Amino acid sequence: MPSDIERAIATRRAEELYANLTRDDGFPCFVKSMLRSHVDRGFWLGLPISFCREHLPTHDEKITLVDGSWKEFRTNYLVQKLGLTKGWRQFAMFHDLLDGDALVFQLIEPTKLKVIY
Repeated sequence: MPSDIERAIATRRAEELYANLTRDDGFPCFVKSMLRSHVDRGFWLGLPISFCREHLPTHDEKITLVDGSWKEFRTNYLVQKLGLTKGWRQFAMFHDLLDGDALVFQLIEPTKLKVIY
């Protein structure tokens, strides 16, 4: 389990990246700090309500996550729960994500999110 300081450092780095992205290209994005339930057991990733309502489909849909190498992972977006399931587990495990990591999600197409960490 990460310390509060480690979690704060990871989040600050992600927020700095987020600030640069929003200034540079205008694609909507958000920062998400990983919790144990996101990366171990459960593997459910809730997304920010305002981001979902403003930018994501209004029905259940496949959302593709793209990493820095442009490798794609298909996930299920559940609109009633405002989150990702299914392929999210594969993405988290492939990238060895840990409790305390902070990621930036950037919408690059209507159903495609680039994930930067």
